[in-house]
Amino acid sequence: MTFHPNGTLTEPGGKPILLRGFTFDYKRGPHGGHSQKNVTDEDRQVSTLLPNTNFARLVMVHWHDEPTRHHGDCASDDPALGFLNQPCLDQFDRIIKWAAKRMWVTITARASLAAGDGGPGRTIFNNATLRKQMVSMWGFLARRYTGHEHIAGYEVMSEPRVGDASAVHAFHLTACHHVWKGDPAAGCFVGPTKFYDRTHLSSAYLIADARVVYAANMFDYVEGTDAGEVRAALLRKLGMISNFSTTFSVPVWVDQWGVQDDSPGGEVAHATYLREILQIFGEARFHWSCEHVRTPLPVPATVCTACMRRPRPLPKPLCESVPSRSFRLWRALCGRLDLATSVRLPRRLSGHVRAAQRFARLRTDQAARLRSVYRAVARARAAVQTDQALPVQA
Repeated sequence: MTFHPNGTLTEPGGKPILLRGFTFDYKRGPHGGHSQKNVTDEDRQVSTLLPNTNFARLVMVHWHDEPTRHHGDCASDDPALGFLNQPCLDQFDRIIKWAAKRMWVTITARASLAAGDGGPGRTIFNNATLRKQMVSMWGFLARRYTGHEHIAGYEVMSEPRVGDASAVHAFHLTACHHVWKGDPAAGCFVGPTKFYDRTHLSSAYLIADARVVYAANMFDYVEGTDAGEVRAALLRKLGMISNFSTTFSVPVWVDQWGVQDDSPGGEVAHATYLREILQIFGEARFHWSCEHVRTPLPVPATVCTACMRRPRPLPKPLCESVPSRSFRLWRALCGRLDLATSVRLPRRLSGHVRAAQRFARLRTDQAARLRSVYRAVARARAAVQTDQALPVQA
């Protein structure tokens, strides 16, 4: 991948690319929930079911991280291993071997304790030794994977926890320098504090290098069924990062976004939000990765595996009980990724997709018949009230 001074990214051969895909969270050990140790069958189906998915954000470097504090953390005191441990490095190799076959990937560090939550003397902002270890880790990983196909870059601190922008920026400069010493072609993915707050993305975080991609969160849900009103509200919320991108000619990446099943407004509002925000992402040329959610969107199970991670195994049978609203959300979210009906799927998945399509048509036919019955009943009631004769159908 090549990073250009005008903020565009191109693949080998010069073709412009817009990164769009999903976040994958891997932890070593029995953490349950939405994380697991190894690549699953659901993961491997992403680029098959949604061929235009070209990006995977791999949240797997859990380094002094709260969720892995007691088990599974990747940090060590061994400089020969880049202050990582061998089980984590083996895990990274397995995951990258899968993801980087067909998608561009970022290697992401989730280091909540080191990034500010650890308290006095336990963060990279107040512990010089820890800081040196973390930037050395990035140099080690960049050297380890330099020349590996489809490594877009390294996200050097996912969601900094402190409020000092100058301190975060200083760390970004040092960490990116070590990344580029290890792999001059890699991108360095950085973002504002706290927690990639998009309203804080400003010139204070600029690095004078075209190989930097700037992250921002977008978890603000806009409720409504009027597409124009929803779009206007989203444009107001996303305007600051669009201005940042165009003013400084730099790439912006919406690292996490999505809508949860319990968000207000119901399925029509959810679909409206998804359609409009994805349209804006495309127009503004934002790169993006859809965040997995604890309560998955009610999309068809065969497609949900590609849209976002599921916290438990897929139900069987897959399609018999899928609610009709699922198909609207499927088109809203996955349709933007151009799910090609002509793509050649494994026989088992093809059958599920065809069953889901038949189910959708059946529900549509049933709804049409019900509407016809309701209209006939309404006419009958009106005729009785006005003492009119009902038309007789042969």
